[in-house]
Amino acid sequence: MTDYFEESDSNSLDSNTESVEGNDIQFFDEKDQKVVDEILDLLNEIVRPQLAMDGQDIQLKAYKDGIAYFMIKGASSSIVDTTTLYQGIRELLIEHVPDVIDIEQI
Repeated sequence: MTDYFEESDSNSLDSNTESVEGNDIQFFDEKDQKVVDEILDLLNEIVRPQLAMDGQDIQLKAYKDGIAYFMIKGASSSIVDTTTLYQGIRELLIEHVPDVIDIEQI
């Protein structure tokens, strides 16, 4: 996954960095700012509070070509299936942010 970002064409992707409530977005194109803002709103309003109750956090790391790249941090005190968590976040973003076509955890 790291190679993906290192090999990105600098003409098609700016290395913008934005910190918003714990998110350190390292890669996104300026034309996608509205989509990134929508993703952050959902993560901050819905996902992060739920994860925080379990000692976890989520950070959006990048957005490119309809794919949101994120990292989940922290230890879970409950036995929550990672696949279930991933699918829930994926469904939420795809349903509420039409430009998101998939997500990847890094």
